[in-house]
Amino acid sequence: MGIEGHLSRALGSSLWVSLDSRYAFRGSTIVDGVNQDNSQQGFVLGSEAAWAPSSRSSVTLLFARALVHKNAPDYTGVAVKLTYGWGQGGS
Repeated sequence: MGIEGHLSRALGSSLWVSLDSRYAFRGSTIVDGVNQDNSQQGFVLGSEAAWAPSSRSSVTLLFARALVHKNAPDYTGVAVKLTYGWGQGGS
């Protein structure tokens, strides 16, 4: 279970940026009546920027960092997405 939030801002007709956050928490495991103390809790903060030079293509840069990671992954992630659409429906 969790909650997400996004603040986005358009910087023209083909560029936008966002600040993203996610808080997730999960239950613990009980084995033979003994709590395993393994509930998970994680808070991730990140940002994203996307540029669409045409109606068919876009480039997106993403960054995310786990700030809280109780029994959850501790990570920093960076990604680049290149998207291109072909066929009918675009100019």
